[in-house]
Amino acid sequence: MPMLTYLWKFKKENLLLLAIIIFWVITNVMSSLSLTWMLDSLIKSRWDSFVFWSVIDILCWGGYSIFQILKDSLKEKLCQEEVNLIRNDLLDSLISHSYAGNSHHSKDEYNSWLINDMNLLKDNGFNQLYNTIESIITVLFNAFAIIYFHWLLLAVSILMTALVYFLPKIFENNIAQETEVVSSDLTVALNRTSDYLSGFDIFFHNNQTAYFKNRILADFSTVIKSKVKLARSSSTANSLSLMSSVVAQVIIFMVTGYLVIKGEITTGVIFSIANLTSCLFNYTRGAAYNIVTFKATFKLLEKYPKKVSIENLDTVTNFNQELVIHDLCVTFENGNSITYPNITIKKGEKVAIVGGSGSGKSTLIRVLIGELTRYDGDIVIDNHHYKDTLLESLQTIFALIPQKPHIFKESLLDNLTLGRSVDKEQFEKTLSLSHVDNFIEGRLNQIYNDDLSGGQRARISIARELIGKKPILIMDEGVSNLDKTTAINIERRLLQTKELTVIMITHHLYDENRALFDQIIEI
Repeated sequence: MPMLTYLWKFKKENLLLLAIIIFWVITNVMSSLSLTWMLDSLIKSRWDSFVFWSVIDILCWGGYSIFQILKDSLKEKLCQEEVNLIRNDLLDSLISHSYAGNSHHSKDEYNSWLINDMNLLKDNGFNQLYNTIESIITVLFNAFAIIYFHWLLLAVSILMTALVYFLPKIFENNIAQETEVVSSDLTVALNRTSDYLSGFDIFFHNNQTAYFKNRILADFSTVIKSKVKLARSSSTANSLSLMSSVVAQVIIFMVTGYLVIKGEITTGVIFSIANLTSCLFNYTRGAAYNIVTFKATFKLLEKYPKKVSIENLDTVTNFNQELVIHDLCVTFENGNSITYPNITIKKGEKVAIVGGSGSGKSTLIRVLIGELTRYDGDIVIDNHHYKDTLLESLQTIFALIPQKPHIFKESLLDNLTLGRSVDKEQFEKTLSLSHVDNFIEGRLNQIYNDDLSGGQRARISIARELIGKKPILIMDEGVSNLDKTTAINIERRLLQTKELTVIMITHHLYDENRALFDQIIEI
């Protein structure tokens, strides 16, 4: 099972937890056994023996409490770390699929998996797995303790244990299916909520806030229904198990009473057998419920995309010669297609690609940066054919300044550097070139909180890409949010940077900078 991989990563900690659970169970069983000897001592008026076993009972409960703290703390730590390993693999999957150009899952799906599914996997997966281990060990030790008193008690206990264990498994398939439904409904709700919140202003300005609210609440009503259905199935399985546990305890107690009357066991055994069988059946019932739950929940792991292994591909490390686009044609799922003219861009050239809305400018960008790989024709960069090239390496070649930049809720410094180490002189030069220095002074460590204008965000985006010192700069209407004077000034400085190859995707060229382009290509 996939979950074994994550358990094995923490094998030493899991072995330690197993040892703690064993000692935790032993102290509990010893406490139950001491009750027999306490009552027998009392019946026989042996005060010293009664005090001795009373002290043993207290010590057992003290040890039980200490092991309980150690067990629960380590279990929580392991659950959290194992779930974080799954998060790590999901993020690796996102990265590798993106670099492979075949990511078929949305970022919102990943968001739902990383938050909602991970909570399910922690609470109903790993936590229930560890509860199962506790239950099995408790059942085994209690069974051994019971046989100490009489074989018949153990024989009846085994029969009753089987009853308590197998009854809840009737609901195993239902719980598995309903867990998947909950995960799916949560994903839908999160996707719509994220989408609608992003476009809230549109609903607001069209007086459709009631529609906005009702659609979101409708999705969460669906989530509520699926969660209630899952809770009902889990509760039914749990209740059926509880009922069978109670019946089993009564039967065992009746057998114990019979053996006491027959004189085959002492009266004190009644105290111990009550505790031991209570633990035996309750933990058997718990094990049955836990197993059904964790098996159903771990099926979520089967739906996640695996990390893509990319081998035997060329790596582009720099751009020294030319970028060639030859017979490029992109066909979409609806059957429409876009055919591009042949384009050759040499190192250091400044190229404008002009076209109206729907002409394929954005699609061309997706192809160039390796995001879109389904196309006919060929793209060659310094004699490396794209289809034989590791797309990850293209990210060291192309800088992309988008029309709508994303600014993270981090400090402006983090937004600019993205964790990269940047030479101070280069950093200040870049801030000046992108006109960020006009508003950044004293605000570098300030957390962004939607307090920048569209033009300021655009300049942050330009500076961020220039800091990467990549040889090819693609500008997708990158200065459209700037005032004309600033836009022309930044464009000119970029176009006059000799070593930089610039591909400007736009529907409008400023006449003031037109002469600085080596090629102007219409598509």
